Amino acid sequence: MPVYLQRFPKRIPRQFVRNAICFSAALAVVVIGLAPGVVGPVAAGPTAAGSSSALVLEPGEFDPADYDSLLKLYVRDGAVAYGEWKQAGTRALDRFLERAADYDLTSILGKEPRGAFLINAYNAWAIRQVLEHYPVSSLKDIPGFFDKNSCRIAGEDRTLDDIEAALAEILPYRPLFAFALAPGAVGLPFLSRDAYTSKNFDSRLQQAADRYILTGKRVSFDKEKNQLHLPVQFQKHLDLFRKNPKKVRGFLGNYVPLADLMVLNYSNPEYIFEPVDWTLRDATGKPSAPESKPAAPATPAETGDKKPPAKEHRP
Repeated sequence: MPVYLQRFPKRIPRQFVRNAICFSAALAVVVIGLAPGVVGPVAAGPTAAGSSSALVLEPGEFDPADYDSLLKLYVRDGAVAYGEWKQAGTRALDRFLERAADYDLTSILGKEPRGAFLINAYNAWAIRQVLEHYPVSSLKDIPGFFDKNSCRIAGEDRTLDDIEAALAEILPYRPLFAFALAPGAVGLPFLSRDAYTSKNFDSRLQQAADRYILTGKRVSFDKEKNQLHLPVQFQKHLDLFRKNPKKVRGFLGNYVPLADLMVLNYSNPEYIFEPVDWTLRDATGKPSAPESKPAAPATPAETGDKKPPAKEHRP
């Protein structure tokens, strides 16, 4: 008999065998659990159309698959086909908002899934208000659109302003969430055809900011006047941008030439916040197409109204 076999007893103790079997079973559970969609991120349930959703969610995360399906039907290049959506009816959107009404936002600890839920709720409630009043030419034609009209979201009656304030509280160091909020005006961010989830959350916020800012060239620095022109999202959440470790300048790398950035590092510019064009961004009658990438300069309609821009001196 080989020497290495002589070290082991001829009869293996029963307890040893039992322990080995238990260990093998536990190892199998762990290996299977690491497979995608089993433990950790899980695949979302059926969509509104009854097909299987491709969304990947954290355990306990709110499933926006039905809302995601609606976006893919009616959102075209960042705009909503409100006329077609209203003609088809709002029942599916109402069902989504009904589910969102009593969702327990405290049931999940992660900031990303909570932020994604509130972004989807904000955009869905904005769409629902427009559909209720459509046809309209401007968001200003809808009384109380931002600060009066409320919808029950996560157990509370919330206006759009309330939802945005909740996002600022949950994501105090991620002010780019403001660029994912797309209430439907030409001068405000584009609406994504994909519902937000915790997956790639930060990268999607950055993409939303890039698309909005670069398409309209909404950030610029006038060295002669020492004025930094910024979109309204910086004005509304200036305190969040300032307290972020990157500060305001740290968010401008994608939008301002390097030479201007170097000047900004040693200057104290005056902030000029550009006015908003409240014209409804309506895709009714336009063919469905993939979302465009930020490249083209702003059209005259997207450069804002004739009101003078707001000013603020940076302390």
